[in-house]
Amino acid sequence: PPVPLETFFQGQGHQNLGEDVWLAASCVGHKSRELSEFLETNKERVLPLMSWREEDCFRDMPVNYADTLGEDRLFQSYFLFKNQPRLLKNYTMVLVDAGTFTTIDMVGADGHLGGFILPGNQVYLDSFQRAALLPGTQAADAARQPELTEGPPATTESAILMGLNLVMRGAYTYIDQSLGDGPLAFITTGGHGQSHWKAIRKLDNSGNLLLPYNPHLIHEALNYLAQEFIAENL
Repeated sequence: PPVPLETFFQGQGHQNLGEDVWLAASCVGHKSRELSEFLETNKERVLPLMSWREEDCFRDMPVNYADTLGEDRLFQSYFLFKNQPRLLKNYTMVLVDAGTFTTIDMVGADGHLGGFILPGNQVYLDSFQRAALLPGTQAADAARQPELTEGPPATTESAILMGLNLVMRGAYTYIDQSLGDGPLAFITTGGHGQSHWKAIRKLDNSGNLLLPYNPHLIHEALNYLAQEFIAENL
């Protein structure tokens, strides 16, 4: 059965891998020394999922994006493309992965259509402290304060938090009003995905669909891809 990487390490299972254990991993950005050593030691067990990437497609999903499209974005988009055929007949899906950076990818019946990259919630908030020594603010505070006030904020903290909310709402309003030929179906994931889910919920979503927040979308996508790879190659 699939096991999230964090659980895998906590249980020390990585020290005694059986011969029938295969790894489906998507490691974007900084990796700990322990994880880097583990992946290097077991590189023959890591399924080469990116070998399916071609210039204009990933397996049978057309991809309208350069080959710099990150693994997380590609794998999750493919998972939605394969598992939401009924939804994609009537909606363009907007995949929001809110982690260190916030990526927004659009997936339709014609495949991956393109996307955006924004600063992640905490990256955005930390920039104020680094640049101007303003008070540090945690992304969790933004999740607890999703509403825009009727008037302008009157404290520095609320000004920063409301500014973040304004950025989120502005991005999704633009996507809603300017992109896509029909209704949109939003799905959010990632560590800060709930705050984005709340921001999208406040839009005028008549005709659009907001799916439940799914913190495990990347795990579901990796498991799906691993099953396909193993069935075809092992």
